[in-house]
Amino acid sequence: MSVEITHKQARLYLEKYIKNNKARGMVAEFAFDSFVRDARAQSKVYEGAWLLAPKQTDFYRLRHAVFVLPLLFETETELSEFVAGREADNRFQALAAFLTQNALAVVVSGAIATPKPGIYQWRNYLYSKNRLFACKGTAPFESWAKNNGRAVAGEKWQPDICDRFDKLDQSQVRSYAVGRLV
Repeated sequence: MSVEITHKQARLYLEKYIKNNKARGMVAEFAFDSFVRDARAQSKVYEGAWLLAPKQTDFYRLRHAVFVLPLLFETETELSEFVAGREADNRFQALAAFLTQNALAVVVSGAIATPKPGIYQWRNYLYSKNRLFACKGTAPFESWAKNNGRAVAGEKWQPDICDRFDKLDQSQVRSYAVGRLV
């Protein structure tokens, strides 16, 4: 069973890292997502991935599409079962095959809750030959240069953003918050 994150928990966490303009864009992204999910195109939509490449001269050789699972899992077994379901999904298979044929490695990443609040264990699964294989440690990213990017401090969100965020569907909030735990 996945761990639930309340609207308030998600908002307080995200406010640490996301400024008002980004939060406003995030809420607009949710509105667009709701529109697409209700439209006839639903069968053609698949949750997106982060496109990542290391900051080094041969970055084009190490491009990855990283699908961050929208749930926070209680156990590794639950995560493995969810990943097996993703592996059996024909839409995922079609997308992953297309991406790998076009020089993008496909990684599925999931988070497991720990007894310590705010600390998560991440597991990565690499797509190869129509299968998702569990990676060890931080593979496949451990060889990347240790440029951690630019850290940003968040700020308390404006009241209109908080109101719109608090009216969002719980699954959207959980999915977005878990995706930003990375």
